[in-house]
Amino acid sequence: SEFQIGDNTAHDHTPSVTSLVDGGFVVTWIGDNNGSLGISGQRYDANGAAFGSEFQVSNNARSYWNSVTSLDDGGFVVTWTGDNNGYEDILGQRYDANGAAAGSEFQIDSSTHTSQYNPSVTSLDDGGFGVTWQGYGDDATYDVLGQRFDANGAAAGSEFQIGDNTAHDHTPSVT
Repeated sequence: SEFQIGDNTAHDHTPSVTSLVDGGFVVTWIGDNNGSLGISGQRYDANGAAFGSEFQVSNNARSYWNSVTSLDDGGFVVTWTGDNNGYEDILGQRYDANGAAAGSEFQIDSSTHTSQYNPSVTSLDDGGFGVTWQGYGDDATYDVLGQRFDANGAAAGSEFQIGDNTAHDHTPSVT
């Protein structure tokens, strides 16, 4: 049957969900964290019961456009757009199989674009993950960009452009 996700029903929106290797799932969403937008999450077991407490994903005051995917080791990774020193960057946080943060929040994009939006993350067969997003450049054009990460969460290669840069590429999705 239908059930509520999140504690703050008045302002929670834009959920992302992924299955986990143990049969459970995790949901992330945008919520009002004391007057500013933030990313929250909740794990559920294979029966749909909440596993642990609702948790805050993002550490910055303005976060939105989230995406989550499971990892082969039982953990998961969450990506989002967040305010990073006055610019909108694509940020991420890995979690282990127990739902504990694995390392620190990290920046995914390394481009010279002024603003980054709409991340989409997927797991890869080698245990790593790939992220795509929309970048708005200094030249007032939109590009679709990507970055691959290995099973340890380290960037594998450089950020890369996807598509022919038609000035209007946006809203990517990766599976």
